[in-house]
Amino acid sequence: MKNKIYFFVTLACLLVFGAAYHNFDSGYEAHIAAVKKAADDEKKIAAAHDIEVRAKAVKDAVAAQEKRKAEQLALEKDEEARKVARQAAEDARAKAFDDRRRARDQADRLHKDVDLVTAELAKVKEQKAQLEQEKKFLTEAVTQVRANAKTYQDLLLKLEAVDTAAAKVPARTASN
Repeated sequence: MKNKIYFFVTLACLLVFGAAYHNFDSGYEAHIAAVKKAADDEKKIAAAHDIEVRAKAVKDAVAAQEKRKAEQLALEKDEEARKVARQAAEDARAKAFDDRRRARDQADRLHKDVDLVTAELAKVKEQKAQLEQEKKFLTEAVTQVRANAKTYQDLLLKLEAVDTAAAKVPARTASN
């Protein structure tokens, strides 16, 4: 009976092993297929997620690039506006400097002209004073000459009277 026990125990173990192996073998392939399918599904989901992430990243990169371009254009416009304003300020400063220089030169010329006119005016006043003195002298001289002329006329009349009287005296002395 020992032989039979070994035989039945071995057969029972073989049946248990065969049942477990069959159960394992039939479930294992399904399990492997399920695991493989799950891994494939995860890969597909990960790939789809990666595609979405990449698309979003590309979209964000394009948006960021457009934003940088817009900021760059704004900075360039601001820089250009600053350059134009700086150039306008420089031009205004140069114009003001030129205007100031011209005004200073004109003021210097006008001061020289005023000095010349003042000197000329002084000469004219001096000449006027001399002419006034000459006029006064000539007026006095004319008055004196007229007075002298009257005196000389009176003297001439007296001399004529004396001459006529002297001419009558010899004629009377001759007739006497």
